[in-house]
Formats: sequence, structure tokens, C-alpha cells
Amino acid sequence: VALSAKKSLEFFIAERKSALTFIIHERSFEELADPEMLDRSFASLKKSFGAFVDLGLIDSSGDQRSYVGPYELAGTNYQEDDWFHEVRLRGIYVSDVFLGHRKFPHFVIAVMRERGQGDFYVLRATVDTEALAQHIRALNLRPSSDAFVINGEGILQTSSRFHGDLLTRSSLDVPVYSKEPRVVEGYDDEHGLVVGYAYIEQSPFIFMVAKQPKDLMRNWFALRIELIWILAISAGVI
Repeated sequence: VALSAKKSLEFFIAERKSALTFIIHERSFEELADPEMLDRSFASLKKSFGAFVDLGLIDSSGDQRSYVGPYELAGTNYQEDDWFHEVRLRGIYVSDVFLGHRKFPHFVIAVMRERGQGDFYVLRATVDTEALAQHIRALNLRPSSDAFVINGEGILQTSSRFHGDLLTRSSLDVPVYSKEPRVVEGYDDEHGLVVGYAYIEQSPFIFMVAKQPKDLMRNWFALRIELIWILAISAGVI
């Protein structure tokens, strides 16, 4: 389960980063600063990939030069925002889930392009966290199991059935970093748990899945009972 979720979420994020990188290198600053051109680019993103909420062009001063989306963010300055400093350092950045100016949970994917002489600009897209939740729901886990996403501080990036609400601290500890998915025995306040987790590369996200041991063994117990019945009936017939 952890391996499947890791591959799915990494592909989801990488796909959208690649799309934004293509646009920012395909279009000049002047073209992206044109609201009509930016609107066409945003329409193509939504049609091809989905989950994008808005798209904005930010100059090196942190000023939003053009914007497409449902909010009144034109002219907003992001110079003091953490994500803006991160994208300046890394060139491409995926944020934690946060509320921000929009006051609804989302995360940001931002890519930077240099213009020379220390000048640059950033293409910034907002992604709805519902997209992360949809990937988790697609796992079709038992009602007694729980799957969710946290960040490196243990803050829930999606809602959890038993371990906290969105943007609150998870009741499970942040697991030790591992490049590959791992399964460990963990404990909450009431039940022993088997916890699988996977760090989502090139993002701040960690996928967690927690199950009770009896749930993991349920299919094996059912198979054992079936075999016992088959053996008993066969012996009776013989």
C-alpha cells in the first residue's frame, strides 16, 4: 500500500512540476504578463492535468504581475513569504499545505526562470489538497484502517480517520527517513498498530498507513477457516 501510494503521489507532483517548467521556459516574461496569454496557459493546465486552482506570475520583487483564478490576488506581494525565498534558492519548490491569503487548504508548486543580471521571475500554481485526498481514497482501505499524509513536522496534510484533523499534529510520530517504503510497529494511545510509510521524494510529504494487526491477518484467518472446512467435509465424504 505504501509503495503504491508513493509512486502515485510522486507521479502526480512530478507531472505538474514538469508542466509548469515547460510553460515558464516556453513563454517569455512579457507573454506570461499578458492576462490573456496566462489565461490560455492556465486553461491548458486544468484541461490536461486538473487540480490546479490558480496561476500567477511573480517578478523578482515578489509582486504578482498577472494572475488567473477565483481570488482577488492581483498586486499581492510575496517577498516575505517562505515559499518565495525557497524557490529563489532551489529554482523549483513544492510547499506544505497551508491556508495563506485564500484561507482554504492548498499547496503551492513554483518554478523560477532567470533573466540575467540577478533578475528572475516565478510561475506559481496553487493545487487543491483534495487531489491528495482522492489518491488516498482510491486505496479502498478497510474502515478500521487509516491512511493520510503528513509533513516533516508531523502536521497532517490531509484529514485522518483516527489521528487528527487537517493541519493539526498527528498522534503518530514522524517516522525516520527512508528512501524506500518501510513497515514498523507503532503504537497510539489505545491500540497496537502496524504502520507503513513512504517519503514522497522532492516534496515535504510523507504518506502514512496505519492498520491494526488483526485486520492484516483477517484474510489469512478466513483462508485458514475455509481450508479447515474443506478438510473436514472431505474427510467426512471419504
